[in-house]
Amino acid sequence: MTNHIVLALGTSLGDRKKNLIDASKFIESITQPILLKSSIWETDPVGAAKNIFFNSVVSASYSGTADELITSIKDFELEYGRDMSAPKWSDRLIDIDIITFGQKYSIGSNLEIPHPQYKNRLFVLKPLQEIFPNWMDPLSGDHIDELIFKAAPLHLSKKSLKW
Repeated sequence: MTNHIVLALGTSLGDRKKNLIDASKFIESITQPILLKSSIWETDPVGAAKNIFFNSVVSASYSGTADELITSIKDFELEYGRDMSAPKWSDRLIDIDIITFGQKYSIGSNLEIPHPQYKNRLFVLKPLQEIFPNWMDPLSGDHIDELIFKAAPLHLSKKSLKW
């Protein structure tokens, strides 16, 4: 069975555009071709991070399970050089979060779907709005505009339309 997935990508170290391109290529290697890809958004650091982030959201079709997807993502992040022992919200080469996985909702030891924090993150919501302007939160039913209105303020801007 194929599920529609939405993934959020972020990077604040090294060649950030290349990191997103490499992550996009990885995603395409395990999914059907990427269906939609937002612009790259430049975002001020949050938490322990010191560097400006590049963020994007992509959607694709995936034929495996959610557990298989998260395992593949974590393996890629490790191979790419992400330090999994680094403090939360710190600078990173690449971060890929599963925002949604089909119509599935779950809370497990490794994965919660939809991602529990996406509604609080403008660096996810604005790129998500760009590719899904009529997005409705799968749990609350809130429209993307309402989610953006409720999210904590954060400076971000479109950096690149094509990548």
